[in-house]
Amino acid sequence: MRAFNLTKVHIINLFILIVFSSVISLLNFSRLGVKDSAMLFMATALITVAIYLAYKDKKKSLLLFIVSLPILVTARKAFYFDFLVFKITYETIYITFVFILSFRDILEWCKSLYSSQNKRTLNFIIYVAIFGIFAINSSIYSLDIIRSLGYTFISVIVPIMFMLCVIINFKKEDINSIYYALFIQISFSSLYGFYQIFSNGKSLSDRSVLTFGYHNVNIFAGLVILLIPFMMEMFFYGKRRIFERVLIGGTLLLNTAALYITFTRGALLAFLISVPVIFISKRYKWMLYGIGAIGIVAAKPGFSYIVHRGTSTSLFSNESTIARIQSFFTSGKIFESLPFGVGAGNFAEFYKAFSIKGYLGMPEGFRTEILVASYNLEAAHNLWLQIIVELGIVCAVVFLVIIINRLKMSIKSFSSNRPAISAILAYLVFSLLTGVEFEHKGVITITLVIWLIFGIIEINNGECSYDKKPC
Repeated sequence: MRAFNLTKVHIINLFILIVFSSVISLLNFSRLGVKDSAMLFMATALITVAIYLAYKDKKKSLLLFIVSLPILVTARKAFYFDFLVFKITYETIYITFVFILSFRDILEWCKSLYSSQNKRTLNFIIYVAIFGIFAINSSIYSLDIIRSLGYTFISVIVPIMFMLCVIINFKKEDINSIYYALFIQISFSSLYGFYQIFSNGKSLSDRSVLTFGYHNVNIFAGLVILLIPFMMEMFFYGKRRIFERVLIGGTLLLNTAALYITFTRGALLAFLISVPVIFISKRYKWMLYGIGAIGIVAAKPGFSYIVHRGTSTSLFSNESTIARIQSFFTSGKIFESLPFGVGAGNFAEFYKAFSIKGYLGMPEGFRTEILVASYNLEAAHNLWLQIIVELGIVCAVVFLVIIINRLKMSIKSFSSNRPAISAILAYLVFSLLTGVEFEHKGVITITLVIWLIFGIIEINNGECSYDKKPC
């Protein structure tokens, strides 16, 4: 990419943006304190620079945005509110802005799909449109339509807009730049997680202080399992300089270690299931056989260790596990009453209303044996139940179809999309077992990354650049 030359005018404008960031931080200082005010300053500076840069070079602007994701998340403490039917965060402002700048190109690209032979991409866009329409439609059944539309905007519409911006503004030769931007941001979070442990004098097995900067440790764990396959692909394949390979290898070790100390059960299982995909090649066939042999021998004790988090506690005496089981039955009762969804952001409210029905829906013999969870769930702890309850059965089916579409396109060019296949497989496992959501208290990073991966698959398989008709 062509270097961006700073002129005197640019320097003055950037100085004004930095001053603006300082003012925003100082206005919130008494409420947030030193640490959070400093993070707010960094987030404001990064997002304003990214917006300014979007006028000059949308590629570099998007890359800066990706690198900034863990810092932008911290701005929610001061900048997360409703405006009409929109949920406003730094991420939603930036993506909406770049989408508007790219809208003409996106529209031309979508129009050109109708005359192309790339039916799988055309179908993909149609599925995405249906998914968005039915997600919006679910708000009709909400007790607060405006509120649900706001959650739909931040959790469904914004990530789709982000993916389209990436598809339009990047080419195949730019893919590595996206990977490095993702590696930088997740490594920043990993280092912060280790800092959280050591600064509090805790052991590595203590999860009480861990957030990795993402409010919930599960969010970070979900991000890591999506990105580790790309680190492994770049480390094990391709011709690279020794320094570059060492740097990628160090990044891989850092984030794998961070994943382990989260001890997020769904993420660890997703990691073990998805990683072998990276070694499906002639070069590493013997390594793949070795992994398979070890997996057969260690499957039972390894699975037990992960599920019980290394303790001897019975699975059905674990309150967290029982809460997920209760969620399954309660979600079923909500679905029976409202199959087209209750509106985005409304799971917790409807869970309270239907929890007794869900409990009574369990088999009687099972109810008498379990330790009932003592708290109401804010989320389903299963993405698919979350989608079914909030957005409706149509959205759940269409989202699955979208994933199948991306997997089919990936397999079509397996060597180029090997890490994407591994990441999607990890996402499927993780989404079934852990409390991943499209949006969690304003955090949409996992959702942005999975839609980004969908976009990367499109770029990898595209034979024409965005400004020409698709092949």
